[in-house]
Amino acid sequence: MTRRRRLFARARNGTLVGARRLATLLASLLFAGIFAGCERCSEPEHEAAIATLSTLMGSGVARDFAKAPLKWETANLGATLALGDGAKTDAKSTAELTFIDGATLALKSNTTVRLLLDSAEQQTGFDVQSGQAVLRVGKAGLNLRTHVGMAMIAPNSEILLRRSGDSLGFDVALGRLNFKDRNAASINLESGDSVDVGIGMAVLELKRKTDDTTPVASNITVEVLNGDVRSSGPAGSFPRMLGVGQHPLIAGTHLKLPAGNEVIVKRGAERVHLRGAGEFIVGVDNALAESRRGAMQLEAMEVDVEVRVPGGVIVARSSPGGTRAEVTVGERDGKLKVVRGAVTSKLFGRDEELKEGDERAWDLANGGAASGEDAVNASTGPTYRHMLVGAGGSFVVHTPSAPVAVGFAFNGKCPGEAQLELVGTKQKSRGDSSANLLFPVGSRGYLLRCIGDSGKLGKIAARGNVQVLIDAGTRKLPPRAPTSNIEADGRTYSIYYQNQLPEVSVRWPNAPAQPKYQLDLDGKPIELSAPEHLFRSGTLGDGTHALVFSAQGRRSRTTTVEVHFDNVAPKASLSVPDDRSYQPGAMVTVEGVALPTWKVALDGASIVMSGGDRFSGQVQTSTERPDIAVRLSHPRLGTHYYLRRASGSP
Repeated sequence: MTRRRRLFARARNGTLVGARRLATLLASLLFAGIFAGCERCSEPEHEAAIATLSTLMGSGVARDFAKAPLKWETANLGATLALGDGAKTDAKSTAELTFIDGATLALKSNTTVRLLLDSAEQQTGFDVQSGQAVLRVGKAGLNLRTHVGMAMIAPNSEILLRRSGDSLGFDVALGRLNFKDRNAASINLESGDSVDVGIGMAVLELKRKTDDTTPVASNITVEVLNGDVRSSGPAGSFPRMLGVGQHPLIAGTHLKLPAGNEVIVKRGAERVHLRGAGEFIVGVDNALAESRRGAMQLEAMEVDVEVRVPGGVIVARSSPGGTRAEVTVGERDGKLKVVRGAVTSKLFGRDEELKEGDERAWDLANGGAASGEDAVNASTGPTYRHMLVGAGGSFVVHTPSAPVAVGFAFNGKCPGEAQLELVGTKQKSRGDSSANLLFPVGSRGYLLRCIGDSGKLGKIAARGNVQVLIDAGTRKLPPRAPTSNIEADGRTYSIYYQNQLPEVSVRWPNAPAQPKYQLDLDGKPIELSAPEHLFRSGTLGDGTHALVFSAQGRRSRTTTVEVHFDNVAPKASLSVPDDRSYQPGAMVTVEGVALPTWKVALDGASIVMSGGDRFSGQVQTSTERPDIAVRLSHPRLGTHYYLRRASGSP
């Protein structure tokens, strides 16, 4: 039976790399001595431990030993690593190493590192050979030796390290560092700064945040009451575990609570009690916490306490005796109960004042209609919209939070009133020229039906599909077509690309020694002088291809290559504005970079392209249209929108 193998090894730019090519690259780095310390790789087997595998998520974490590099074996939690040992993760796994000096190194997916140490100089060292890793240091600070130089890291700092070819990138999330290369050239970095450095080069690229974009220090703390809580930074940084006790957090931190766990979020006099199982974000806009799933208890004594839920905000009002409210968010619905005091509910464009004993329930799939409400003939769509499009189109929405309210303009498809329907739900919405629907995360179809003079629904006038992705739209884009290495071994390889069709390098393992070879691609022969061939970008188009080598009567196994467009991968990266960072009515600057060949547009603004694929523009927002949707379109690959909400937007 043919086995399927998915090429999931992603480089920093998001391209796909075959497993054998990755191993070959690592071997070349190892034996060429690109990282320091490999001259000691043949030291005795019982080398002193440098780090311990303290966290393991997924089944694809592996390690090797200095005496047998690249002979990977499954890693176990608690395994120790010594000088020259390596660790790596696959596409579905992550891991964390704890060093003897207390520093931790969190390996993201598809990351490989190898340990270095010079105990005489009291330096911790490791080489990020591929992928990304997050380094966290404690109160003592850290001198980090890398293959490109020395980084002196201040206490309590958090650094993202990125590997791209021979260069190593440093993104300072918290704290500061001084980097000095092998030529003694140095540079200082603080929170928000980013730099790429390479062998023989002091600085390849430095990005420094200006004063007006430097994040303001947060005064948010969380108290974990029982068990561990998983947290990750606002930019999607590597998860770490928060133990029982108090922890300061920056605004935008994500928290994932297991069942039975509890956390109290504090900001000054504000308090919100979170209960698991659930997923939450702290410090969103004016809200102390946001629940994507899970229960919250609001306690408002001295000041109002605001929280965010899918569809809007809930505010517990400070009053004599205080206010207590309980909020629960499920996968498809939500509930609010006022235990005492007064609460303002601002959900799905409808404001409501609630008092002690009041309860409300809503159905997310029905646009906020009360749970159980018969919505067959009701206009249950939201009264607000985040974006407006023409009915009949299909597209993808990249948004930092969901659900997304989409307004559809009928554009003359119906002579009068019409009804929109969200397929698979009871959500319906009517209007004369436009109407709104609320889309949860995932892919949903919609229909537009004209309404006749008698009030009966007519035939379908337009239909389409909307896919909503939780994506902040800030990830870096691949600069070139991906390259994948495969073998003619009878397997099926699936290759996913973002924009440019991939380059595919294919070889015949254990091929016979012959002066000539033939490679058949979908039945068409290619004459070769070696048992390998590189298909340039565009040669293998979307779809399924069959490859087989032959020479002097011998044949390789027929190998299947499936080439797919990755519709969920980012097509743009927005640098400004941040979500909910501006007020309705403001003139807002929009800047970012798009993949080549994609057309960028923005309603109410002119987009200027510069420096290749960089774009910029300014849009005047209003109270009626406070949110911004940047549109990217491609004649073959479809349409994507990147959403930015104004402050206070649902």
